[in-house]
Amino acid sequence: MTWDDVAMQCIRYRTAISARTQNAPLPEGLNEQDLDTHLTACPECRRWSNRLRTLRETTDDLLRRRRSSPPPTPPRPVPYHAPHPRRPPPPRTRRTPLPPG
Repeated sequence: MTWDDVAMQCIRYRTAISARTQNAPLPEGLNEQDLDTHLTACPECRRWSNRLRTLRETTDDLLRRRRSSPPPTPPRPVPYHAPHPRRPPPPRTRRTPLPPG
């Protein structure tokens, strides 16, 4: 058995570990006993499973805290001040050319 065969096998079990963590059905052809046997024999997958479980528990805890806390108070509105009406520009005077001189 080559390293690639072992890695491919672990990928299959890690997919099952993810499914178990999410309470989803395991991939077809794999049962709980097979997964537990692999986790007993493979320290890398066992470590990966523990990290995934910890991440899931932490995330769930944060979401629970966020849902149980009161919603944040909205910021106070900034008072609206209507802009001053613009004055029309002063009328333009016609400039007449100066006489030569």
